[in-house]
Amino acid sequence: MGSPYESPFWYGGVEFGFAPGVIWPGVWGRCDAFYIGYVDGVGYALVDPAYADVTLPLAVDIDAQVSDEPDEQ
Repeated sequence: MGSPYESPFWYGGVEFGFAPGVIWPGVWGRCDAFYIGYVDGVGYALVDPAYADVTLPLAVDIDAQVSDEPDEQ
């Protein structure tokens, strides 16, 4: 996916994943503060407040259960 972070990931009991074809924005730092927000015309997205005009679309699975995660070996 081109992201330095694992996908999917869990936040607030909801499974989020980076949408297909999404590439991590080069201006974002790995230690920046991020939040998940709802962006009109995009849907749920990862937002870096330092670059609020750049968003990373997210796929959301509200029906996923923690037990759906693959076992780590």
